[in-house]
Amino acid sequence: MTGTVGSLVPFAQYNYQWFDPINGKYIDGGDFKASAFGTWFAPLRPDDTDMVLYISKKNRLIL
Repeated sequence: MTGTVGSLVPFAQYNYQWFDPINGKYIDGGDFKASAFGTWFAPLRPDDTDMVLYISKKNRLIL
Protein backbone atom coordinates (compact mmCIF):
# COMPACT_ATOMS: atom_id res chain seq x y z
CA MET A 1 0.00 0.00 0.00
CA THR A 2 1.17 3.52 -0.70
CA GLY A 3 -0.15 7.04 -0.32
CA THR A 4 0.48 10.76 -0.43
CA VAL A 5 2.65 12.44 2.19
CA GLY A 6 1.69 16.05 2.98
CA SER A 7 2.92 18.99 5.09
CA LEU A 8 6.29 19.07 3.34
CA VAL A 9 8.07 22.29 2.38
CA PRO A 10 7.22 22.98 -1.28
CA PHE A 11 10.11 22.22 -3.67
CA ALA A 12 12.39 21.16 -0.75
CA GLN A 13 14.76 18.22 -1.12
CA TYR A 14 14.20 15.18 1.10
CA ASN A 15 15.64 11.73 1.69
CA TYR A 16 13.57 8.72 2.66
CA GLN A 17 14.39 5.41 4.28
CA TRP A 18 12.41 2.38 5.32
CA PHE A 19 12.93 1.16 8.89
CA ASP A 20 12.34 -2.49 9.70
CA PRO A 21 11.38 -2.65 13.41
CA ILE A 22 11.90 -6.42 13.53
CA ASN A 23 15.62 -6.37 12.70
CA GLY A 24 16.32 -2.69 13.52
CA LYS A 25 17.81 -1.94 10.10
CA TYR A 26 17.24 0.91 7.64
CA ILE A 27 16.86 0.47 3.89
CA ASP A 28 17.78 3.58 1.92
CA GLY A 29 15.02 4.68 -0.42
CA GLY A 30 16.65 7.66 -2.07
CA ASP A 31 16.05 11.36 -2.55
CA PHE A 32 13.01 13.24 -3.76
CA LYS A 33 11.74 16.78 -4.22
CA ALA A 34 8.40 17.83 -2.73
CA SER A 35 5.78 19.16 -5.12
CA ALA A 36 4.67 22.78 -5.32
CA PHE A 37 1.87 21.78 -2.92
CA GLY A 38 4.24 20.25 -0.36
CA THR A 39 3.25 16.68 -1.17
CA TRP A 40 4.96 13.52 -2.34
CA PHE A 41 3.53 10.20 -3.50
CA ALA A 42 5.32 7.53 -1.44
CA PRO A 43 6.48 4.37 -3.21
CA LEU A 44 5.63 0.82 -2.19
CA ARG A 45 7.63 -0.57 0.72
CA PRO A 46 10.45 -3.00 -0.13
CA ASP A 47 8.56 -6.10 1.05
CA ASP A 48 5.32 -7.19 2.73
CA THR A 49 6.54 -6.90 6.33
CA ASP A 50 5.67 -3.98 8.60
CA MET A 51 7.94 -1.00 7.93
CA VAL A 52 8.19 2.62 9.01
CA LEU A 53 8.71 5.33 6.39
CA TYR A 54 11.31 7.79 7.70
CA ILE A 55 11.58 11.12 5.84
CA SER A 56 14.28 13.72 6.50
CA LYS A 57 14.71 17.15 4.92
CA LYS A 58 18.08 17.74 3.30
CA ASN A 59 19.88 20.85 4.49
CA ARG A 60 21.45 23.32 2.11
CA LEU A 61 24.50 25.26 3.14
CA ILE A 62 24.40 28.73 1.63
CA LEU A 63 27.68 30.65 1.70
